[in-house]
Amino acid sequence: MSATIVSDESMAVKFKIEITSQQEEYFKNCFSYMREISFWLHEKIKDRQISKLSSFSLVFSNGDEVSDRQFKYLPEIKQIIEKYFGSEVYGANIDAINWSVVRMYKSYIGRNSKKMKNAISIRPKSFATKANVFQFDKENNVLLMQKVEKDKSESHLSFNITECTYSNSNLLSFTRKRFPNKSNPQGGILCLKNNQLVLLAKMEVEYPIAEKTIGIDINKSNDNWLAWSEKIPSTGEKRLPKPTNVFEIEQNIKALQKKITGKDESDILNSRKRKGVRKKWTKAHNKHAMQVELIVNKILDEFKDVYGEFNVGIDTVATTHGSFGNDKVIAAIANWCKANKRAYIYVPTPNTSRRCSECGQVSRSARQLNIYTCKTCSHVEQADENAAKNIELFADAIIGNGFRMIGTLKSSYKWSLMRFLNDFFKLKDNVTA
Repeated sequence: MSATIVSDESMAVKFKIEITSQQEEYFKNCFSYMREISFWLHEKIKDRQISKLSSFSLVFSNGDEVSDRQFKYLPEIKQIIEKYFGSEVYGANIDAINWSVVRMYKSYIGRNSKKMKNAISIRPKSFATKANVFQFDKENNVLLMQKVEKDKSESHLSFNITECTYSNSNLLSFTRKRFPNKSNPQGGILCLKNNQLVLLAKMEVEYPIAEKTIGIDINKSNDNWLAWSEKIPSTGEKRLPKPTNVFEIEQNIKALQKKITGKDESDILNSRKRKGVRKKWTKAHNKHAMQVELIVNKILDEFKDVYGEFNVGIDTVATTHGSFGNDKVIAAIANWCKANKRAYIYVPTPNTSRRCSECGQVSRSARQLNIYTCKTCSHVEQADENAAKNIELFADAIIGNGFRMIGTLKSSYKWSLMRFLNDFFKLKDNVTA
């Protein structure tokens, strides 16, 4: 039996549900509450009483910082909570609702340079929460949602299920001993437009480990956009320049982004026009992802025809908005590997370009433009091809030392791999100028 590697992955479980008129009234109350929180935030930001919004806190102009958990205790917020839900609420639930509104403002401020004239509209389209409020009761075939307020007579809303889009509800976690027929509480997205609830199921997927691994380095340079540790069969080259059509889409995305953020002074947009531009921006990103996927799939299919079984080491270089297609390349490779049952490893970027793939020496100055020249062993190689080889070597080490794969890249996973690679390859001990 061949060796395998386990991947921790997620899958969407989609339920079609019935929503009663009484439940609709409950959600109207929730949305009214969110609107009032939105108005409060807008006034504080407009009057410059709030100077900063971060992921988990907001900072007032007097220097006071309030975390997402402390927010509900602000006197004005407490009054709004009592107005809509009474004096007793579940802390995690109200925190999740409050911060969903705060995140809207944080996102808006990050995208736009101009001041907000009006409060952000809260539309009654979906109810998304990260709090552990949703459960699937497989014995009664209903979905439960814990209410915000502590209501002893009815602690949950109960939704009848009309359809499960994917028959994978068994993948939801059922580990609680007292309630074996109820899935563990979790967050989810309830779309009120089509009465659909989406939950995430965690699952373990096994992939066969091949003897061969191919590494890929992703670059900003148009000439050396994708560098592979093996020659691309159809071209005989290890590097693939960025195709013109992909570059042109990226330029369009950048121009649209400039308009959205108000940095294009020649074309200042109002809110209505900016909404139209944002739709074009999303459409351009989708087109970009499709073109990248076609290119990546073609190359990986060629490798499959030549090598049969192989693992893939993926460079995890990251930039804002995936400005040179890096995010889409990473996603396309992972999706191809999932579909073709090939093991894939996300390789942390640090030292892949500084390390000599021949002797292992790490140098800050060995790379000059596109050439890597090792000062220890005199190895000379195109710099991106050298990096692709290191990605291959790093991926092999990760696979060979008992690490699990991961379906979605997380910073904690990335840091654990960085610590392992630093120790395994003694990267910090082999540094030269």
